[in-house]
Amino acid sequence: MKSSTTLFGKSLFVLAVLTVMCSLLVASPAKAYAAHDDTTIDLDVFNFGANVPVGTYTNWSYSSAIQKIFVTDDITVIGTATGTVGESLDIDIPAGKTLTWEGVYSSAPHTGGGGPHMIRLSGGGTFEVAPGAVLTNHYGGAAVFVLSAETAHIVVSGGSIIGNSDAINFFGSGSVTVSSGIVQSNYLGNGITASAFSTVDVVVSGGLVTTKADTVTVTSAISVSNGSVSVSGGIVCATKHYAIYMNSATSVATITGGFVFAYGTDVTGLGNVVFTNGGGTTSITAPGVVVAWNQGAGRIEYDEGTSTHLTCNPTSTATWHDDAILDGGINYANGSNTGFFPLPVTVLAGGALPLAFTYSAAYDIPASTVEAPIAGIDVSGGASGGTTPYAFSATGLPAGISISTAGVISGTPTTAGAAGTATITVTDSASDSASITINYGEIVPLPSQISYTVIKHFGTWTGSGAATGITDGPYNKFEELFLEGAVVASASVAESEGNTVITLSESYLKTLANGNYTFKVEFTEGKVELTLTVNVQSGSSDNTTPPPGNNSIIPPTGDSSAGLGWMIALLASMLALAGLLVWRRMKASARF
Repeated sequence: MKSSTTLFGKSLFVLAVLTVMCSLLVASPAKAYAAHDDTTIDLDVFNFGANVPVGTYTNWSYSSAIQKIFVTDDITVIGTATGTVGESLDIDIPAGKTLTWEGVYSSAPHTGGGGPHMIRLSGGGTFEVAPGAVLTNHYGGAAVFVLSAETAHIVVSGGSIIGNSDAINFFGSGSVTVSSGIVQSNYLGNGITASAFSTVDVVVSGGLVTTKADTVTVTSAISVSNGSVSVSGGIVCATKHYAIYMNSATSVATITGGFVFAYGTDVTGLGNVVFTNGGGTTSITAPGVVVAWNQGAGRIEYDEGTSTHLTCNPTSTATWHDDAILDGGINYANGSNTGFFPLPVTVLAGGALPLAFTYSAAYDIPASTVEAPIAGIDVSGGASGGTTPYAFSATGLPAGISISTAGVISGTPTTAGAAGTATITVTDSASDSASITINYGEIVPLPSQISYTVIKHFGTWTGSGAATGITDGPYNKFEELFLEGAVVASASVAESEGNTVITLSESYLKTLANGNYTFKVEFTEGKVELTLTVNVQSGSSDNTTPPPGNNSIIPPTGDSSAGLGWMIALLASMLALAGLLVWRRMKASARF
């Protein structure tokens, strides 16, 4: 009996132990959510659709049916979690309340586009990303998305918001304030963007807002349709297209500090850094710095302290620099606003970069026409390195085309010919040289000109009436009448039997001095010359004003014998009078 009693007691003991263990196992889910409290959501034990928080909390609640957190008062999110494929978390934050995100949350690893937005906001409250926090969406949706017709205010005071597409995307309205941390698009989106129906104000006073997208899609670090962008500090940067893109006539970009920068093969100048599409306004004041780096030439080596391929506003606020720790990049400075931005370039000690001359299709001479000047082409931008100043020369250019020592190709083709190539050479002050080959298009001859026939010249005009010339040039193709390169506007033109009749008025002819004149009559498809002789007798006209040009003047003609007779008669009278005086004096002397 003793042994059976002992065995029975031992069995009861084992049963009791098993009962306690089972009760602990049943209660374990409640303990898994012990980290949650009235003011805190712990991501470590909150796997959204997988686990439903147990308990009633003062400042928040969760609906597993729609995977949505409803905030009723200020709340903080902590812990770490990884989302599953196709998963979004909706958060409703009422106006005047703040959800502070201190947790680390990322979607499941994924490459390429497609997929949902990760955090979706509504309610009108504030969503703040604190230092150390992480929000990363590897899918094609935004990391943080504001629902349509909703309002949200996003504050980034640290941490990071990173999207494979957009980092922050508004289909609703509100604001974004970045004072620290990183807001970044990695693949095919914008850092901060808003739809055409949204009004969003963006303020950057620190941190980094950037897009690293390098696709054919136009992307921007900040892209808003309605609202404003204000940069007083930090860095706003795009590796392709635009740093700031404003798409409304009422949008305003104000830059009073920080570093606003765009670079890439599509970046050609400051217009790619801050772009207003539709009439928005941009204001850049000290100590703000706006810089564009044109990578179109494919350069990755620059001289220390130079600004080759950099366009700055204000000018000379950025130069290439080699940092001992971060290697090559840009030093920027405008008053107290100074910094260094690392880039994948090699920066060499001053003067170490050899002379280089890089070809660009913009240096090619397009097809042209004989006697038609070409537009000037400046090739000096292709030269770099070496020792300035540079001097440019060329061989093989078409006749009439030349290059200045400053590197500007210009001139007027004089000879028709086929397309070809020419060599442009730059020589620096150390006598080093480099050359490129450019193309020039076909030079076509002038359209063939018809030489029309003179039916009647203007003839000789002697002082009165009009003068008329006739040519078989078509009246409907008459263009101008010229004398010594000047248009004769007062001539009247008429048609007679298909011919062109040109009449010079008497008032016009009286402005011409005696001489021979050649008038050029130009038609659309040809030309002809009509001659005129002005021969006005002395006293019959006051023609004293010669026309412009060299004219062979005909001396006045007429009968001058009457004047000569009067002179002879006067001389004879004077001799007779003198003889009479001498005779009287001799007669008086004889009396005595």
